[in-house]
Amino acid sequence: MHYVGIDVSHEHLDFALLGDDGHPIRTARIGNSRRAIAAWIAQLKKKDRVVLGQSLFCLEPTGHYSQLLLEMLVEHQAPTWLAHPMHIKQSLGDQRGKSDTLDALRIAQYAHRFRDKARMFTPDQLKMTKLKQLLMKRQQLVNASTKLKTQISHVNKNMHKELRAVFTRLDRSQLKKVQA
Repeated sequence: MHYVGIDVSHEHLDFALLGDDGHPIRTARIGNSRRAIAAWIAQLKKKDRVVLGQSLFCLEPTGHYSQLLLEMLVEHQAPTWLAHPMHIKQSLGDQRGKSDTLDALRIAQYAHRFRDKARMFTPDQLKMTKLKQLLMKRQQLVNASTKLKTQISHVNKNMHKELRAVFTRLDRSQLKKVQA
């Protein structure tokens, strides 16, 4: 069994691969893109001989930055654990040094040490994440619509009269786009 700790950021993914004994095999940084993740998974399987279904991938939940990685790990049926950052930090005690590579290694060590407590991320959770994203976008559009309506009905009336008509026309144009 292998343990993979992944530190996720907007631009890149740092990962640390541990063997069954908990000793580090390799660390690396890849881009946070579909192509880079696919190449990394292929490399894990071929070069490192990682059997995805018999390994444990562990990362901290980072919202939309980890979405693509989670989709691809679920697609490959790789057991994936979204571990709470506070649990990881508390389990390690006082630690010196901070880097993305070191964080990935610490996440992998946490996964190895507490593998019996792992709660796997499921395809249903992925669907719920998609639903949450849709609801979040809807709320953003509702808020934008409300703000524009307030601009038109209240704020623009107090603008300089040369600007009032221009601002109202711009706000109505934006409102149509938001409501489309």
